[in-house]
Amino acid sequence: MNSKTQFELQSDYDSLYRAGKHHVGFQPADDVFPDTMMSFEVFGCLQNGKATYPDVPDDKWIEYDFSGDEEPIEAPSFID
Repeated sequence: MNSKTQFELQSDYDSLYRAGKHHVGFQPADDVFPDTMMSFEVFGCLQNGKATYPDVPDDKWIEYDFSGDEEPIEAPSFID
């Protein structure tokens, strides 16, 4: 079992993203977007997102590519 807190996990993904080593984020589609999630929050791992929001259908998860110069989500925050 992983003993890291959610904050530590978030810091890990955020650090990897800011260092240019993590380029993918996942978020539910607008029509099923959870009330408890902010628009700038993304999951670095799809499985973590599905586990956190099991009511979101598999085909409603959007994969974002952060490898280019333009970010599809401004100032993303990785929450897993």
